[in-house]
Amino acid sequence: MLDDNPIFDLTSCRLCPRSCGADRFTSRGFCGAPARLTAARASLHPWEEPCISGEKGAGAVFFSYCQLGCVYCQNYAISRTSGQFDKAPFGKEISPRPLAESFLRLQGLGAATIDLVTPTHYAPQVIEALRLARQGLEDEKLVIPAVWNSSGYETAGMVRAIAGDIDIFMPDFKYYSPDTAQRYSNAPDYPERAMEAVAAMVEEKGPPVYAPASFPCSPHDRQELSARLKSGVIVRHLVLPGRRHESIALVEELYRRFGGRIILSLMNQYTPIAGAPYLKDFRELRRKLTGFEYDSVVNAAWDAGFTNAYIQQRGTVSESFIPAFDGRGL
Repeated sequence: MLDDNPIFDLTSCRLCPRSCGADRFTSRGFCGAPARLTAARASLHPWEEPCISGEKGAGAVFFSYCQLGCVYCQNYAISRTSGQFDKAPFGKEISPRPLAESFLRLQGLGAATIDLVTPTHYAPQVIEALRLARQGLEDEKLVIPAVWNSSGYETAGMVRAIAGDIDIFMPDFKYYSPDTAQRYSNAPDYPERAMEAVAAMVEEKGPPVYAPASFPCSPHDRQELSARLKSGVIVRHLVLPGRRHESIALVEELYRRFGGRIILSLMNQYTPIAGAPYLKDFRELRRKLTGFEYDSVVNAAWDAGFTNAYIQQRGTVSESFIPAFDGRGL
């Protein structure tokens, strides 16, 4: 059983900053998620940051629904509710024990981490599953790090409540401007809440800690092993078309506040999804990011002082990088 913490109370849900107070056993809040956990896929995912992917990939578990609801979401098939599209998101209902078994299967396949993708609205069930897997099921125990891969729209209280069970926090930091956050995610408080959440994550985890190399091994192998993140905070930022000045201001602010205590991951993979309804109302999102826009943000990060950062190569703008959500591995 989870600790008796009111943050985890799904009869009056306040897991995220929207604090809608929905009784998820009888109704739905902003995210649309029921009390019973729903997930869409559990499989090796090779396209995450190298320090959490290793050689075979991160063990990514994608959860259905989302409390943020960005208009341009690449995973819209599993994140958006029937109130925004004409059908509910894809997903399979699953209880904590089978979810724990999925974690162990991914570990057995060689996953470097358990990558929990958009888990905030299912925090109680996910944490229970992690605890079951770490205690052991049928002589197997989860020993690889757990990654909280979230939208960044978190409360500091929730971060502290789960910090003992999570090894690596990997939040998005989507917006610097409240106006942009309102336009794309109906969340004008996003910049403030995300900064509070990242501050809590850094306070709980401290600077990055890497797994020690195993011996005997070659110098090259030692370098590869030492790049495996064991604990810490990775902050992702997706640069959006026409918003480079906001992105520059954000990376400067992140370095001013956190310096080398975070790993920065700058992404250029925004993909206009053909036929998506949002393209009609958000004309500025019909195009891809330019090389100039992305490079200017990268240069700003270097100039600010970041030395521990991931930069994406060209060619990551493609719908082929979006996984098939088919219930695999659950």
